[in-house]
Amino acid sequence: MKQKNTNTVCGHIDRRHYAKGMCQKCYIVERQKKTLANNERNRIKMDQQPIFPKIPKEKRKPRKVKGPTPSVALKKELVSKGYIVDTVEKWNPFAGIRQDLFGFIDLVSVHPENNIIQFIQITSKSNISARVNKIKSHSNINVAKAISRGSNTRLLVIGYDKVKKDFTTVDMADEL
Repeated sequence: MKQKNTNTVCGHIDRRHYAKGMCQKCYIVERQKKTLANNERNRIKMDQQPIFPKIPKEKRKPRKVKGPTPSVALKKELVSKGYIVDTVEKWNPFAGIRQDLFGFIDLVSVHPENNIIQFIQITSKSNISARVNKIKSHSNINVAKAISRGSNTRLLVIGYDKVKKDFTTVDMADEL
């Protein structure tokens, strides 16, 4: 017959031993005591330090100006002037990017009374020159030139300033 281990930490010589010289029940109770002690120690440390320390105003990031996107703001503006506006850029889920019509047209607007068709690249005001250069160096530059030469068609790069809520327009006929 197998002799039971009489040298135990917990003093229970009649029970099956689990780990660290203790029976299973005493081992679980001991672990719970240690866990509670650790949690109490951590809680005291957390009480001493604020969860979100205050950052001085000069080190804070400036808040973003909320408002409509440039496309939405321009659509509202053009519709109020009597234009029919549609978005021609599309989301390509496979590439994970937005694709413009001919690589540089976001919106198309038509004024039914004046017979004016506008092809628009919309951007932020600070990004206008980059968009103009993008159109000038694009592989579909012939499309841009054809649109600019038309009598009732215009190719525009429009920048929107969210803070001032105004638009800056660059006619590409002058640029090409």
